[in-house]
Amino acid sequence: MRINVRDLGAVGDGKTLETQAFQRATDVAKAAAEHTVIVVPPGCYICGTIELPSRTTLHLEAGATIKASTEIRDFQRNPYIFQTLNLPSDSPYYDFLPYYFIGSHNQEEVIIDGDGVIDGTGEAFWEEVCFDGMPPIENDPTFPASYRVLKPKLSRPVVVSFWKCQNIIVRGVRINNASAYTVWPQGCDNVRIQDITIRNSFLGPNTDALDIDCSSNVIITGCDIAAGDDCIALKSDSARMGEEKPCEHVVVANCIFASTACGIRIGYEGDAPIRDCSFSNIVIHDSKNGLDILSITPIKRPHFLHGTPIERIAFTNIVMRNVARPFFVWSGTENDTCPNSSYIRDLVFCDIVAEACGGSFIGSKDGAPVQNLLLSNVRIHLKEHPYFRRAQPIDYPNVWGAGRMPDVLRLHNVANCRLSSLQLSREGETDDLKTIEPPALLRWNHASQLVIDNVLQSSDGKSFA
Repeated sequence: MRINVRDLGAVGDGKTLETQAFQRATDVAKAAAEHTVIVVPPGCYICGTIELPSRTTLHLEAGATIKASTEIRDFQRNPYIFQTLNLPSDSPYYDFLPYYFIGSHNQEEVIIDGDGVIDGTGEAFWEEVCFDGMPPIENDPTFPASYRVLKPKLSRPVVVSFWKCQNIIVRGVRINNASAYTVWPQGCDNVRIQDITIRNSFLGPNTDALDIDCSSNVIITGCDIAAGDDCIALKSDSARMGEEKPCEHVVVANCIFASTACGIRIGYEGDAPIRDCSFSNIVIHDSKNGLDILSITPIKRPHFLHGTPIERIAFTNIVMRNVARPFFVWSGTENDTCPNSSYIRDLVFCDIVAEACGGSFIGSKDGAPVQNLLLSNVRIHLKEHPYFRRAQPIDYPNVWGAGRMPDVLRLHNVANCRLSSLQLSREGETDDLKTIEPPALLRWNHASQLVIDNVLQSSDGKSFA
């Protein structure tokens, strides 16, 4: 069955609040005995929350734009977060991004597709400019991350939110101007995200593109993404789900990413496992971090108890250009008071070419080493950016990679690591580093069973530029 929102009172003039007309359409779909296609014809439709029931397709025709209202009162909050955690609805403990624009909760067979646009009206939910980290380099298009972000208002809506749904498809549409997360499947199974375009402000706070949280059997293909935060983030926030549900069986292929944060991030938020994931045929450009893997227990999230176990992750055929750090793999705790029993193991990096502005790091701060690594046919060329040269070199980065890593690639506390056909190079002066050891192409410390091109290496070593 097909229904047209214009037939149910929608105007599409870009001025009228159309929430009730879309609600009438979803009510018809909910009552129908068959799969229903809600057609959105050309026009601009200002809406608050649109709740999609099972067996429903929201189809945006070419020329159609669904635009988020600028008023937070027009959006609903996800009630299941507070029910799952047995919290009152006004609890501040876990009230993180509960509002949503387009959503589906405990439903199945929900599709969002077409050639139209979903606009999150991000600028309506931000305030003045603030800075994070070192002062930014102004007006420098050569640096991939400005460390500059706008301050969010107290409440803002996620653009597309799925909560414990099955058989979800987001296909073909363009999503612009998210005020927070863009597409957020939480606790979902069988998710397909295909051929979508996302354009978020590089100054937008938390404007992640695709946050795959405690979800399984996820395929992401053919996406073109530019975001003010992570393009792809795999998370496992089991506390939010109310159950130990892993994030697993995720395939990402044939995509283009640009981000002021990470092209691909795995971990940081959650205690459940992240495992059995593949990333292939991906271009990452103009980004702070290319491939970022974090298994930690953060001090600011008291509901995270032991960190994220991460295993069996493969990256193949990846090209990176103008990235601050091609690789950043970090396991441990933010300080010694945090317990950590997680791990990172069984990582494969093959056929990767990267042009970098700063050094890369793979290692563990404390506890178990990062284990079972393969880097094969990996080429990194470092041309250190002046931004990094303002900072003093450090031996070991914090969880966010703050500080200057002068080596092209450093390994610290790794076990059973094999490097094959690794090509590292750098250009530029290193005069400011005369007071410490000269920077190396490759440096390793506390490494066991480290094999470089079939030669077993000592536990500490380096290859100089």
